[in-house]
Amino acid sequence: LSDYRVVELGERIVGFYAHHSDQGMTPDQKAVVWLKPELRAPYFSNPHARLSSISVDAAVRHRGSATEMLEDAQRLARSSGAAHLFAFVALTPVTNFASMMFHEKNGFDRVATSSPYLFEAGNGFQIEGYQFMLYGKQLAES
Repeated sequence: LSDYRVVELGERIVGFYAHHSDQGMTPDQKAVVWLKPELRAPYFSNPHARLSSISVDAAVRHRGSATEMLEDAQRLARSSGAAHLFAFVALTPVTNFASMMFHEKNGFDRVATSSPYLFEAGNGFQIEGYQFMLYGKQLAES
């Protein structure tokens, strides 16, 4: 299950994010190194919450929109009964340093990483040599 949300400024969409209640795609488990093995079970449990695709228009960055979206995603995850929020961040072929810094600044820990593998989306889209960092954050009680 996915929930897509947008942030508007006037009549203009300036940001969006996607919240998922599934674990998402992972490579063969032999290609994953768990940096925090104690979070493997919560990652594969239900209810589950995964954040993806936080994006903010460059014209309105550094005004709190991404943090607002993250707070909304955390509320949504807690309301679904999830105890953790997870997020994948690309390491290769292009490292998303901005996303890594955002997650770490907002209390996410590095949970797992993958060896490079062939990422295959359901629509035939592929990335050879894809590698990710899985971030996780324990959600506070509301």
